[in-house]
Amino acid sequence: MAVEEFEAGYEQKVIVNWTIPQGSLTQVAVRPYDLTDPADKDSLRIYTDWTSGWTARAQIRKKPAKSNTEEPWVTFVDGATSGPRISMTSDGWIYAILPGTATEGEPWNGYSGGFWDLEVIPDASPDDAVRMIAGTVKVSHDVTREVTA
Repeated sequence: MAVEEFEAGYEQKVIVNWTIPQGSLTQVAVRPYDLTDPADKDSLRIYTDWTSGWTARAQIRKKPAKSNTEEPWVTFVDGATSGPRISMTSDGWIYAILPGTATEGEPWNGYSGGFWDLEVIPDASPDDAVRMIAGTVKVSHDVTREVTA
């Protein structure tokens, strides 16, 4: 009798290691998909419409937090029109957008490396968050500053 092996769980769908240019707009754009036949990598791709029935959340931290005692460097807000934000589209794209102004503050001068992830949450089952994207963060410090008279 043959024994079938199955993989249970996963770390995340997509790994994105993000170099953040301090003081400059930066974003991550991913388009995760499932296959109509998971055994055939050439089968039809299925993209999720993220515009209804889903919300998202994301943070950047020095290290993965085992508790909420360590403050995140930044928290992304789903659906916001400014600031660190998440945008999700009907054709399957997920964007994490980080404006330069969010990384200009004094704390960012001391940041060097950390971690981030982005979770999607089905509205129908808010306790079932799925880690969609995760990776490391490297801060590329800026040199140019506004000249004051």
